[in-house]
Amino acid sequence: MQFDGRKIGILSASFMAIGLVYSLIVLIGLKIDFVVQKEAMIKDTDFLNVLLLLSLFFVAATVEEIVFRGADLSYLTQRLKPWVSMLIISVVFSLGHMQYSDILPYITLFLFGIVTSFMVIKTNTLYWVIGMHCGWNFAYSMYSLYFDLSIESIPHWGSSFELLEIGILMLVFFSFWIYSRSQFFPRSVNEQCNLKKC
Repeated sequence: MQFDGRKIGILSASFMAIGLVYSLIVLIGLKIDFVVQKEAMIKDTDFLNVLLLLSLFFVAATVEEIVFRGADLSYLTQRLKPWVSMLIISVVFSLGHMQYSDILPYITLFLFGIVTSFMVIKTNTLYWVIGMHCGWNFAYSMYSLYFDLSIESIPHWGSSFELLEIGILMLVFFSFWIYSRSQFFPRSVNEQCNLKKC
């Protein structure tokens, strides 16, 4: 097995980028009172605990992405249109997290599924989404140690903070969609032919 620094770089860049995006969400949440700092902060955040938490989230994100966006999405895209496959996988992914009682977390998970499925279809690799998934979970857990991210705003819907998460996920999706239409990604033979009017 050969070491591929580019793949590790993609995974790391995706992890750091989503961590920065999540920091932006928390900062916005603090400014508009969707997030408040906890009075009694958890003190057990030494390096070993952070490393164990990061390892746990890396394994969980890798397994979920291999199952949902690797095997299941690949299977569905061979039989259905890509957008139908993305919708099905995103619904199954959000329903696979049955620990929530409100609606907004499921909308957030659905949009996360759409974003990550779209990224896999466009890049044909899981490295971007594994890094993104791990970074999202890790940032959420780190910030939830110091901030209350679950201030209720809409009864039976969820917290105000989840509205920010939804907004950021939509921004990430549209940014990646615009970026994917640029020359960065190689076009298929059919797309090249259509552009040249073969």
